[in-house]
Amino acid sequence: MSSYFTHQGNVAEFDNWDDGYQKLLAHTLSQGALHRYRQGSAYSLFGATLDIDQHTDFPVLRLRDMQPGQKIWPELIANLGFSTNINDYADGIRPHWQPYVDERGEGGASLYARAFRKWPQSAQKVAVPNEQLVTHKPVDQIARLIKKLRHKAWTPEALTSDGWEEPQACGVEPTTNDRQSGVLVLHNPTAYNVAQPTCHTVMHFTVAGDGTTLNMFVAGRSQDAIVGLPGDLPRFCALHQLIAIQTGYDVGRFCMTLSDLHVYECQLPMALRLMHIPPAQPCHLFFDTNVKSLECLSKLQLDDFYLRGYDPADYMKPVVPLETE
Repeated sequence: MSSYFTHQGNVAEFDNWDDGYQKLLAHTLSQGALHRYRQGSAYSLFGATLDIDQHTDFPVLRLRDMQPGQKIWPELIANLGFSTNINDYADGIRPHWQPYVDERGEGGASLYARAFRKWPQSAQKVAVPNEQLVTHKPVDQIARLIKKLRHKAWTPEALTSDGWEEPQACGVEPTTNDRQSGVLVLHNPTAYNVAQPTCHTVMHFTVAGDGTTLNMFVAGRSQDAIVGLPGDLPRFCALHQLIAIQTGYDVGRFCMTLSDLHVYECQLPMALRLMHIPPAQPCHLFFDTNVKSLECLSKLQLDDFYLRGYDPADYMKPVVPLETE
């Protein structure tokens, strides 16, 4: 059973993401406050949280054809690669990022690959007492996360991975922590003049108390309910599955907090149409068994994704609001 809840105490349960999405959309329109954004006015809902059980339904919309093979999977493949130039990305996702890159196609801190695989290293001699910083190369957060979760405690072996200094070499005694977890930081406050800050700020992976299940939490900064959420939710749930496969855990709960979930006024006709389409049957995502090695993540192919039971309604071109200032 999946659910969403808000800070006002509203709770809705669902076994089918189509149904849950329609309920969340209706709640946003009925309870959201009208705010003015750069792209125009929108109904904004603060603090909703999604709690997804991927075993009952993989949360990719069937109310409209999301074209996962052209948009969602290529986006995740780009996130897990090392390129921050959209000319290296699949044709289906370049238009989305085009407004945020320079004339060479470079997106810098706007792109998730920068945070995932090449987080900026710290400058020399800026550490304060009792602090250890990586200074010699960018930090591969994905590799660090996976190598840490593969170990059963916070040990010297877990610390020795890409983007990590050997603790003993810095005069630091490693500590042990049986609470296994890892964090991916997405928003870099030291990067200025960023064309489009990432819509999510942090991801937290933690092993449940049973020791066999991996849970994932995502903190959302800003989510367009028509364009952003329907693509980001399945993309991150797929990432959840991949990290679980890489680390040998079962997939547990997926939670995402939506600090600002909004529907623009120009999207109202599409939102109302989506709310009246009958939900389709659940579907499930599976991966090819060859994605168990760390090296495979940066070489994912569309053939590695298998979405069973996906039978969506017709494609609808999403209404993307344009900046007005």
